[in-house]
Amino acid sequence: MKIAWCYMLSLMLVSCSSNFDITQHYDAKLPFKIIDVELPNSDATPQLIVADDLKHQQLVTWLKANNNGWQKADHNTHAGLVIVSQQDFRLIFYRDNDFIVCGYDDTENNMQQYIRKMDSNELRFLLDY
Repeated sequence: MKIAWCYMLSLMLVSCSSNFDITQHYDAKLPFKIIDVELPNSDATPQLIVADDLKHQQLVTWLKANNNGWQKADHNTHAGLVIVSQQDFRLIFYRDNDFIVCGYDDTENNMQQYIRKMDSNELRFLLDY
């Protein structure tokens, strides 16, 4: 009986985590910074993409289209070599990988991270400098 209860509780927690709404954690009117430390000879200088930039518009379109399917990460220490940020919002991924992590600081300044599967080329447009 205890095993069944734990299983039910686990299912409820997993299903609740999919209610993450990514659109609540960024401002489509503000610029994003992109840091790509996978580039050879990269000094990790951020590239700023402003609201009237095509990359910015494509990113906002991607975020809106991919608002579903996020699951709470099992730990909040995911790191990546490509980071897209805006205030306390972060997208973290690697080139040629099949998942992306969204991180943000909650109202108590605790880092929260959600993970989602994606095609490795979905955000390639951000990496074309």
